[in-house]
Amino acid sequence: KFVQDFSMIIRMTQYLLSHLEIHEAGFSVLEFLNNSSVSLQEIDAIPYVVPKAAKNIIDARPIKSLEELDALPYVGVKAMQRMKIYAIEWIKNK
Repeated sequence: KFVQDFSMIIRMTQYLLSHLEIHEAGFSVLEFLNNSSVSLQEIDAIPYVVPKAAKNIIDARPIKSLEELDALPYVGVKAMQRMKIYAIEWIKNK
């Protein structure tokens, strides 16, 4: 019983940590995309972000949530994953 309870606690902790990381990464993506100094060309240069998606992102600023970003035409899962990586690096280097 103890092992089962402990295993459940570990799984719950991993779940909560993964959602915290997603939240922090999501904030980074939104901070990056909503920054007026970030150009259409810079967003378009991110792998898996097609020109139509980059334009839709610029036109939709300010984007308030990842759900709002995900709802934009031509913004797919791979693009959002790459934006997360790019945004975290951008924030570190600014």
